[in-house]
Amino acid sequence: MTANVVAVPPDTTVRSVCALMREHEIGAVPIVDAVRRVLGLVTDRDVVTRAVAARRDIDRVHAGDIMSVGIECAAPDTPVTGIAEKMARYRVRRIPIVDDGEHLVGIVSRDDLV
Repeated sequence: MTANVVAVPPDTTVRSVCALMREHEIGAVPIVDAVRRVLGLVTDRDVVTRAVAARRDIDRVHAGDIMSVGIECAAPDTPVTGIAEKMARYRVRRIPIVDDGEHLVGIVSRDDLV
């Protein structure tokens, strides 16, 4: 698991999310509320399909407007095999790790499993 995850509130502009992705060399940013509950996830693909290709102004559109919702999460004690199974079942490359079922504490990517 990668701890110290870069996460932002839903009112962050898409341009700012893209800048964080570039700065930290990551392909996704969790969208969280004030107590770090996961609300969604913005991936590089979300930026391309829901903002750039839709010709939306990335300086005015917010992460909450383009984020993927209904994100599958896992607990910190979930076995690696369980996380890999979730990734395969839901066809995702990242699984946020949450404690008490809701507060972001890390993220596991497909690259972490490799």
